Amino acid sequence: SSLIKGNGKPDKKVMSITSKGKEELTNFLKTKTPLFSRSPLLLQVFFMASLNKEERIDYFSCLIEESKKSLSSLSKASSLIKEYSSYIDLKNNDPMYWGFTLEYGILMEKTILSWASSCLERIKNESSLD
Repeated sequence: SSLIKGNGKPDKKVMSITSKGKEELTNFLKTKTPLFSRSPLLLQVFFMASLNKEERIDYFSCLIEESKKSLSSLSKASSLIKEYSSYIDLKNNDPMYWGFTLEYGILMEKTILSWASSCLERIKNESSLD
């Protein structure tokens, strides 16, 4: 890595990748990953009926709050991508792909938030057998 003094901008630390690291990264990028994987969250929800109603409500309430926090953080990332892109000399479309990952994260969090909110309402409205 090296430090480049910024003229009127913050200094930036430029990182570089070794040729071996580049080779490993390329191999990783060419590897097809499964779309679906095991989800601890879904496993917990699958067996959630064994918890009492208050615990189930608490679980989904916490999930909703965490999802809102994550969405708030992700919403700030778009401007960070633009800002960072202006500091570095890009020879490719990196920011577009960074945006793709950000978009995925935002859509996933919105989906989780909507789903968890729906689950919470149904739990609150269920007749209690506890």
